[in-house]
Amino acid sequence: MSETKSYTALSQLLDDLDTSCARHDGSTMGEVVEALGHSSFGPLMLIPALFIISPFSALVGFDSIMGVLIALVAVQKLFGRDHVWLPQTILKLKLSREKMAKGIRFLRPVARWTDKVVHPRLRRLAEAPFSRVIAAICVAIGISMPPLEVIPFSNTAGAAVVSFMSLGLTVRDGLLVAIALVLLLIALGFGAYHFLL
Repeated sequence: MSETKSYTALSQLLDDLDTSCARHDGSTMGEVVEALGHSSFGPLMLIPALFIISPFSALVGFDSIMGVLIALVAVQKLFGRDHVWLPQTILKLKLSREKMAKGIRFLRPVARWTDKVVHPRLRRLAEAPFSRVIAAICVAIGISMPPLEVIPFSNTAGAAVVSFMSLGLTVRDGLLVAIALVLLLIALGFGAYHFLL
């Protein structure tokens, strides 16, 4: 079992994914988990969320699988597990080298930007007990993704919130977590306003 990895930049995480993909001529989800570390809850929520924002989301059923993966990782974070368990059906999912490389290339400009502005600060907001609250929110967003997949791009906003929160957890950036919470509240308020009209 791989040990916990510490990331200070999104580009480092993408480098690990790229290396894993090149080594295995494509990757299974199990190999992705191994590359990122079984105890790396933040990265293991971040990557599925980023993939939903990437061209991968055009694949039928992809958002649902990634939503379930986010929820599975987040619920284990919520209940304080020290490493991530995933079912074999998810671990055996295969991502081709070409599609992985395309997704990573798409995310590289995002990584270059975030690496300049994201860094450890307000650490207490990215640690327990606040990290449990973040996990609970990510569980709720993850389980909402399968039913919402029938509406094109409906999961993009949720994936963006999960990305902000999980990146904040990964690099211990509490300000990023706070921004994600504000964006979530705005989105919920906006949705409630239109629902009541």
